[in-house]
Amino acid sequence: MYIITSNFEKLRFYINDATEFEEFNLFELSPARFALLYLCLHRDNLMAQLPLEIKEASIAEEEAITKGFYKDYSVFKRELFRDLVRRNAKRLNGLATKKWTIR
Repeated sequence: MYIITSNFEKLRFYINDATEFEEFNLFELSPARFALLYLCLHRDNLMAQLPLEIKEASIAEEEAITKGFYKDYSVFKRELFRDLVRRNAKRLNGLATKKWTIR
């Protein structure tokens, strides 16, 4: 489902969602933004569901990037912790054997 709203200055293009939209300022369109607007609103593209396909492909790519980032972050965090422990093993052992008193 596609929804198009406009106040004659800005045009919003919704694809299957009432909260996410692509907004175009009609008075300040760059050639690249006009090309995207034309791609989204061309009758043949709408009938072929091309905007929906592009949105779904974009979401899939975004999810793949996010998963890759968190995988790399997890490895980095684990390796950083191991390195900190390795470099401070003597200090950590001294803290573990020290008797602590609470005053």
